[in-house]
Amino acid sequence: MSVPTPPADAFNNTTSNRSLPAASFTNRNSSPPAGASSNPVAGNPSVHAGTFNGAHHFIIYNPTMIEGNNANEGQVMRLLLENIIVGAEFDSSDHRPSCHPETRLDITHNIQSWMYNLARKYKILWLHGPAGVGKSAILQTIAETASGATTSILGATLFFSRPNSRDDPKCVFIIIAYRLAVKYPRYRQYIVGLLTIDPQLVKKSPAEQFKTFIVQPLGIEQLLAEDHDTVLILLDGLDECNGEEAQCEIILLIGRFVLQYPMCPLIWLIASRPEPHIQDSFSEGELQQAYGQMRVLVDSDQGRRDVETYLRDNFTDIRKKHRRSIPSSLQQWPSESDLSTIATRSSGLFIFPSTLIRFIGDTAYADPVSRLKIVLETIESTYSSDGGHNPFETLDALYTHILSEVPQDVLLTTLRLLVPYVAKIPGTNFAESCNWFGFTQGHAYSALQRLHCVLDVPEPQYASRQELRVFHASFYDYLLSPSRSGVFHVMVPEVIQYHHLRKIRILLESHSVGQLLIAQALELDTDGTCRNVRH
Repeated sequence: MSVPTPPADAFNNTTSNRSLPAASFTNRNSSPPAGASSNPVAGNPSVHAGTFNGAHHFIIYNPTMIEGNNANEGQVMRLLLENIIVGAEFDSSDHRPSCHPETRLDITHNIQSWMYNLARKYKILWLHGPAGVGKSAILQTIAETASGATTSILGATLFFSRPNSRDDPKCVFIIIAYRLAVKYPRYRQYIVGLLTIDPQLVKKSPAEQFKTFIVQPLGIEQLLAEDHDTVLILLDGLDECNGEEAQCEIILLIGRFVLQYPMCPLIWLIASRPEPHIQDSFSEGELQQAYGQMRVLVDSDQGRRDVETYLRDNFTDIRKKHRRSIPSSLQQWPSESDLSTIATRSSGLFIFPSTLIRFIGDTAYADPVSRLKIVLETIESTYSSDGGHNPFETLDALYTHILSEVPQDVLLTTLRLLVPYVAKIPGTNFAESCNWFGFTQGHAYSALQRLHCVLDVPEPQYASRQELRVFHASFYDYLLSPSRSGVFHVMVPEVIQYHHLRKIRILLESHSVGQLLIAQALELDTDGTCRNVRH
């Protein structure tokens, strides 16, 4: 016997799921005795519609009891999970660094003061600064700290990443809904009832999703307001969300919501580069009253001190790890002068020291002394005689040097392996990318051996589930710009065409795939032109 699924309104009424005392049920594995009815209440006009409504002193034989609410709950949570951005949460397996100990203390303190101040003047805090200044590390630290608190106010997190394909605007409010449903039972009940009736809500536009998952339950119904003063939603790298219009829409939806529903406990911490269209969205009309802003300063005294702290600690680790490679005659390595040079030329941009630390400590070379000399020479070559200095010019020079160390006989393989991620070919794990190009495991890993300081290369046992990832979007931007990368510029259209030709070969070699399947796989037009290839 199956208990029917409760009606939609039952999901919002915890008293509707009544249960009988355990003594009311007798489980018999045999058939009912002769003369006994398998339905003792059948034909009784006093029994009203509903599950066991008013029933007592009866026996059910061979029951199969199914709790409809739990079944629906599992299905709905799986539905949400299938539509989120994988790897975008702060505690996902795609590890992202937090702030180095004893750095960024001032800015994290200011953010936390806003978070825990119930008398805050605004419910949106926009943290902005240029690429490479360390915004993601700051928000990662905030998320970890908030999550680990005795009474956590952390509701949901989303870390966008354009080069790592975590940028779909249609998934933003789904991932927030999923995480809130995991944490808050009342919200979960509401969402389960809603998506049980209409699962297609997850396929609606971001604006409709926001209305469904945020406005109605949290603004109008106020499901969290009674028990929670503050629920933090954290969005990092909004400028890496796909499409400027989508970025602006997210800001406008959130801004109008906090103004219309001031009693809702949601607060929003949003980090991005200060792109003009994002600034314009925050400055639009009444939205100016909805947010405060905090700037991550570049080339500040505190920023330089933080970089120096980071460098000292990491050079200590390199000395320990490569103690056999560093001559005992170098009692102090690196010198104070070298440390000061790097810290000063970093201009408070953490991407520069973090990249050079990976470069210097690369185990593929195991020669940190020589690698440091290369870094210092690169800095010197990009430092103009008038004292001007652009840290990204130095970073580009370092990227160029890293790629120039790739042997010429594997360089083409290296650049081809980068294409699926630069061209944003969806759903391409590392093993699949290698297979499409016909590269063996040994060939592929050899081609990327020199790039571990800029790439996170999956271990072979995880290659079928994980993608190749860049540590920072600046390397992605470098590869796409011919003026910055020169001979290492990734020619996306040409290599994508090669990519699709490989698909044709593999499909034809299978001998069991029809022309229709080939056309579908390659998205061919009727004239045979591949729509995915740009000319």
